[in-house]
Amino acid sequence: MSKSISVQDRPKNLPRLGTPAAEDYFRAYVSLNRFFNWVLYMAQSIDTMKETAHQALIEVEDDSAKRAEMEQKWSEKKGMIDELKRNRQVLLEIVLVRQVENYLAYLSGLLFEIFRQRPETLRTSERVELAEVLRHDTLDDFVKAEAERRVEQLSYKSLDTLAEFFKDRFGLELFPENERDIVLEAIEVRNISVHNRCIINQRFCNRTGEDESKIGKRKELFVDVLERLEPILCGGVSRLDKAAKAALRLKRIRFGDLND
Repeated sequence: MSKSISVQDRPKNLPRLGTPAAEDYFRAYVSLNRFFNWVLYMAQSIDTMKETAHQALIEVEDDSAKRAEMEQKWSEKKGMIDELKRNRQVLLEIVLVRQVENYLAYLSGLLFEIFRQRPETLRTSERVELAEVLRHDTLDDFVKAEAERRVEQLSYKSLDTLAEFFKDRFGLELFPENERDIVLEAIEVRNISVHNRCIINQRFCNRTGEDESKIGKRKELFVDVLERLEPILCGGVSRLDKAAKAALRLKRIRFGDLND
């Protein structure tokens, strides 16, 4: 794939069954990609219309010198695709950040479903104050509140910590080892995009193995980053959701129309 912006094919055979967390993930995934493709389509459509109008004007111009002048000026003009390419970094940062946050939200949602449907998985050596238990009207209310608290705590952990938690507690693998580095880098790109204007820092290098000579420079993004990442995230969610259902006997639902 060249380092340009172009409309990408998206997975068409998304799951139709899964946890509510998976439905939320795939619905957000479809919505984000619909927006991304709409932006590209609009830019291409505007350029096509301008090209059509230009050619119509050329065809009705009888003066050859004038036609040559019009062609010269047209060749020097920048179109919407050119403008989109100039702003490639901004657009791709927005899409990547949203893709990563959608995935992390899925992990939190899945944890909540596990804790809610299998409250025995909340058991730890951690003590809970009696007053906290009595604050709730029913045991179900307490379980829900405790699940929310655990999910909030885990949502701030690193990918490796989350992967270790899922493995040790539930016997679930987030990703095959050969996909870990791609997901880890995407998460770290999300972090420097949100917190450091996508400028590479020491923490990014420490976590991704990036060359330290790039500290202080912008992490440039190209469409191929999304092309690698999106199938991995989608596949990871699908596999994890199925594995969680099998291992923990989670209830699944039939998804509604993901295009809503």
